[in-house]
This record gives sequence, structure tokens and C-alpha cells, in this order.
Amino acid sequence: MNQDNTRIMIVEDEPAHASMIKRNMLAGGDSIEVIVVDRLEDCRVQIDSFDPTILLLDLNLPDGHAIDYLKETPEPRSYPILIMTSQGSEALAVKALKAGALDYIVKTPENFKAMPRVVERSLREWRVLQEREQARTALEATNKKLEAAVAHANEMTLKAEAANVAKSEFLANMSHEIRTPLNGIIGMTDLLLDTDLDQEQRRYLEALHSSGEALMRIVNDILDFSRIEAGQMRLHSVDFDLSRLLADLSAAMEQLFRQKKLTFTCDLDSAVPVMLKGDPGRLRQVLTNLIGNSIKFTDTGGVAVRVSSVAQPQNQAVLRFEINDTGIGIAQDKIGLLFQKFSQLDASSTRKYGGTGLGLAISKHLATLMNGDIGVENRQEGGSSFWFTASFEHQQQQRYAGTSPPQHCLESPRESHKDRYAGRNFRVLLVEDNITNQFFARSLLEKLGLTVDAVDDGLQALDVLRNRNYDLVLMDCQMPELDGYEATAQIRQSQNMALNRQVPIIALTANALPQDREKCLQAGMDDYLSKPVTSSLLVEVLDKWLVQKNAGNDGRNNNVSATATDLDPATVFDHTVLLDQLDGDRELAATLVAGFLDDVPERMMELQESLATDDYQGAALLAHSIKGASATIAAGTLRNVAALLERALKAEEVEPAGENLRLLRAEFMSLREKLEQFVDYTEMKEITP
Repeated sequence: MNQDNTRIMIVEDEPAHASMIKRNMLAGGDSIEVIVVDRLEDCRVQIDSFDPTILLLDLNLPDGHAIDYLKETPEPRSYPILIMTSQGSEALAVKALKAGALDYIVKTPENFKAMPRVVERSLREWRVLQEREQARTALEATNKKLEAAVAHANEMTLKAEAANVAKSEFLANMSHEIRTPLNGIIGMTDLLLDTDLDQEQRRYLEALHSSGEALMRIVNDILDFSRIEAGQMRLHSVDFDLSRLLADLSAAMEQLFRQKKLTFTCDLDSAVPVMLKGDPGRLRQVLTNLIGNSIKFTDTGGVAVRVSSVAQPQNQAVLRFEINDTGIGIAQDKIGLLFQKFSQLDASSTRKYGGTGLGLAISKHLATLMNGDIGVENRQEGGSSFWFTASFEHQQQQRYAGTSPPQHCLESPRESHKDRYAGRNFRVLLVEDNITNQFFARSLLEKLGLTVDAVDDGLQALDVLRNRNYDLVLMDCQMPELDGYEATAQIRQSQNMALNRQVPIIALTANALPQDREKCLQAGMDDYLSKPVTSSLLVEVLDKWLVQKNAGNDGRNNNVSATATDLDPATVFDHTVLLDQLDGDRELAATLVAGFLDDVPERMMELQESLATDDYQGAALLAHSIKGASATIAAGTLRNVAALLERALKAEEVEPAGENLRLLRAEFMSLREKLEQFVDYTEMKEITP
């Protein structure tokens, strides 16, 4: 032990165990003081006077249970508690963790020897947690001071620059605080609207949902504005289909047009490339702001969107988006105010139409980030014409609006893939060790009309491939026993007994970096799917390697890996993303979530045991499994924490790993409540007459 004057209290009723633990702890140095008691009552009597640095507490004692002690000594405590439990009682130990214990260790001879190292690691973790708690307390005090500063800044309007800095920080904090309960309100309203309701109930809920979404838009504007003020607004670059984005946006806004009885058209010039790379979320945000603005100020007539190509320099596409309306128009002397923050045209407009005055200012900033510009003109025939330009990259495989089938923007190109391959006698081998991911992938494949066999690791895959022919293999990359890379390499070897050594092998991985794709291809895999896998991405790959290959077109000639859009790491659970992956199959989604809830606690327990024995490689593999399963069910926050834990474990960074493991447990507890609500509402919907 490196810490001076380490005082350890051991509460253990088995003399041999207590003696062994005490002897091992005292061997750590002269500055260690150890006291042993065999009952909880003695612990209660001596705990204050001894003032331990750490308490080693047996789970089951003659006069009580460790969980009882944890409940009667609520946090914050001045010392950490390490639970000692016999083999077979790990589930109760996990309950003790939830009650406030720092960690637990299984009582075995090997662990007794490792006890000094475990205690030292626990103390380091405890100190980190204490420092974080002190920082949190200081932050709360700082936030209170900021609130006072913002109130003072509103009165001191002449000191605008200083007030804006404080305001931005305050708005960012408040926006996050408001979004959390507001997300719950909107989400639960969504679920309720999916149940059987009478007309009056539905009218009330739709009004509640509409109000919640309106408030969320205001909060989002405030949050975006605070990010812009702080210089933290960033763009992401992902592949997207412009025609699909416009179709989805049009469908989402269709109800707004119907409510005001307005017409809506959306046209893409034939020269517009639609397979682009950029930030589709921010592009959609600008379009939503401008179209929403036109709807707000238009009472008769309609709104028309037109997309044209301005220029296409090397591998780039500069596009112009125009939003024309037949609304009230804009006074010429007021146009200069439009894109300024918090500006409204006049007081009467504010009273009639409302709004924060931030939407157009945010749109201008986003257009600038997309290397474009923004403006507005009055139309001679009445109304206004907003426009903006934006620059995107071309994807490797390009498609132009003029080469696509004629399609109105309101006609979303989504399609059902159910039974797509029925009657084709395709057989697929799924190699996936995570039970959640295996169930998810198998369900998608079977809904497509494929015959599916599933195994848990690479060794089982080799054995199955020696005895049966398959048309395709979906191979997870990180698995116990034999990972996907080595399994693929062995399948490709000439001495391997696989019936078809050239069977197409598609990688399944929770990693999505370019070097991960290259590693898969170098191992002998033919293509690549990153988790979470959606039905559309899966069909794209299956069409290439099953349909086209069997038609004589070898998919290797046009290899393009399919990568899912990243989950938002700030989103605890997005049921809309999960349902989209499953083509809206809510019953299947509920079954998948229930399996996840059963599987992840076991994985975390195994991870804890691996960490206690310094098996960092095994622990990293378990963290990777949790990361992939979290991505599959659209749990962005848990996936992000699991990724951080995996990274720390691979680097054998003990303190960050311990901290991230505690974060993982805490995030799972937050996630569990939302998942259970999702499952409960799904079951309620199924039984509602």
C-alpha cells in the first residue's frame, strides 16, 4: 500500500478466512493497521472510533446481511465498502453494489492472495470518485453563481458582450436539463398514441404531443445557439441519399401543410447528384427551419422547394436550395434583420406568430459551416423566396436525380423487405456470440425469407462449414475461443476441410473506422457491415452477394462496405431507430430488448470477475460485446461508455477502466427503466382489445 496510515476493518465470521486476509493485508507494509470483527454489531460499535480507510465486509454474517448495513448507512460515507462473497452468491453481491458498495470479490485462495492489490485498486477508484464528487459540488455552486450572473446581465444591457458569454453557458446547462424530462414526455405520449383511444383522449394527447414538440424545438434552438456562441458547433460527415432525406422530411411535415390547407411541392433538377457525403442532420435542420418559417407566415397558397446544382468541382457538389412561399412577404427595410439572433420583424409579428428569433440565425451559421451562403428575396407575385447553398462530397457510386424514376418528395422510398428472398433456397450461417445481436440478426434474416443457422464462435463455424454448404456467412469479428479474423483465415486455407472455401463472408463488427474495414478484407472477408445493422443495409449487401453473384456478377468487383449512421452518444434509448432497423416490428423489438435486459447483467458480472483477476483481454472482449449489443438496440449512451471501457481495458489502464465500469453500471440502470417501459407498453398494446 502506498497510502500512509491505511486502516482496514475486516468483518468476517470465518476465522480461517479472516486470518488469511489479515496476514495478506499486513504484508503490504508497516503503515497498515488491520482490525477484525466477526459480527455486524461489533462493526457498528467500533466503526466510528477506528475510522477505517476501507471496510472489507462479508456478505452473510451471523447477525445480519451486508445489504442491511449498506441500507442503514446511506451515502455519502467516509470510506469505501468492498463486499466479500462465496462462490454462487454473485447475484446478491450485485444487489450490494446497487445498494452502495464500491465493488465485490469472490472468496477463493487466489483472490485472498490478490487482496492487497484489489484493495489498493479500490482505494484509487474511491479517491477518483471522491474527487469527482467534490468537482460536482463545486460545479453546482458555480451554476448557482452563473444564474445570478445571468439575471444581473439581463439588467445591464449596455454590457452586452459580457452578458452574452454568461448567457450562453447558462442556456447550454438549462437546455440539457429541460430536454431530459421533455424527451420522456414526448416519448411516453408517442407510446400512448399507439394504443387504442377514444376520440376525446386522442385529441388531448395530440395537443400534448404537439405542445411538447413545439417546446422541444425552442429548446433545441437555444441549445444550438449556445453551441454557436461557444464555438462548439461541429459538422459530421457521413454518406446519405439526398432524395431519401427530402422524402422523409416531406413526409414528416405533411401534417403541418394539411392543417393549414396549403399545397407543397418539392423538385430536384435532373443534374443534382443524390448520393452525397456530409451532415444530413444539419442539412435537414436548415430545411426544416426555412420550410417551417414559410408555413408559419403563409395562410393561403402553398410552399415549393427546389434543389439545383450550382457547380460540381473535383469530387464536390455545390447545391442551391430554394423555398418559395405565397405568404405575407417581408418589408424591404426589414430583410437585414432576418438572420440576426433574437430578431423579429416587429412586435405584432411576435405576438401573432411567436418564435424565439433564433431559427434563421442558426440556419445562417449552419449554411456557413457547409461552405455556403443564405439569403431571402421578395417574390413579384407575392410571398418570399428563401435560399441557401451548401457544399457536399460525392460518394464513390453516384446517382443523379435525372437517372432515378420520377418521384415526388412526399412519396417516401421506404419499402418492406419481408420475404424478399423467399423461395430462393438461400442458406446463411450467422456467427455471433452476443445473444442480443444473434437474435436481432437472425430475426432480420428470417423475415427476409432466408434459412438461417447460428453458432456462437469461430470454432463452431469451422465445424459446421465442414458438414454443410452455405450461400453466405455473416461473421462477427470479436468472439471468444476463435475470433472472426482467424476463423476466416482458416476457412480460406487450402488444408481446411470446409465444403466451400470461397463462400462469401461478410464481417459484422461494432467498430466502424476505415482501418477496421481494411483489417476485415485483409483477413479474407468479402465485405463489411457495421453495427447497428438496419434491414436496408443488410438487403444491400445480401443483394450483392446472393442475388448478383448467383446471376453471374461477382460482388467482389464492386465491393462497397455498408456502414450504419452513428448513434447519438447523448441518447439513452431511441426506440424510433430500433423500430426503423426492424421495419417497424414492435413485437420483435420488445423481444430483442427483453433478451438484452437478461443478457447484459451477466456480461457485466463476467467482466467484473475478469477485471478482478487482471484478465484485461477477456474483459475487453466482454466490453466489446456489450458495445455491439447496445448499438443493436439503439442505446447510444451505453454504447459510448462500453467503447470507452473497451479502450481502457485494451490499454490496461486500471483507473480509467474501473471508473468506466462504474459508469457502465450506472448507465445500464438508467437505460433499464426506459427499456422496461418500452417492453411494458408494447405488451399493453398487444393485449388492448
